[in-house]
Amino acid sequence: MLYDQFPKYPQAKTANINLRITPGMKVYLIEQGARLGLNLSDYINLVLEQRGEQFTEIEQLNSTVDNLRQQLESTQNQLQEYESVLNPLFEKMEGQTLKLGRESRVIQTRVELLHLLVHCVKIEGPWKSGK
Repeated sequence: MLYDQFPKYPQAKTANINLRITPGMKVYLIEQGARLGLNLSDYINLVLEQRGEQFTEIEQLNSTVDNLRQQLESTQNQLQEYESVLNPLFEKMEGQTLKLGRESRVIQTRVELLHLLVHCVKIEGPWKSGK
């Protein structure tokens, strides 16, 4: 038995758990328990209970994190599905926009040329020269 290998450490049996503690730790635990009005065994049970509650909280937080990871993964999968549907539409729209952009530039150039011609005709028209 492990207890026989370490006889110098006192043991405290709490909640069916055997604990080995050093003499210095035992003094510390007794002092801490005395501050709360508890004996060593009751103080150790209190500490274990508090730690158990902390572990329960940690387990709940881990569960929440796992759920959030699953939701994130699901959301990322949905986003990929939407992108796979929308990307071809965006590419088609970009192609149309480029085509319209070229056409509008051609039209703009034609309008500018027409304005230039009208301006030139106004300046050099036969009606201005007195002919």
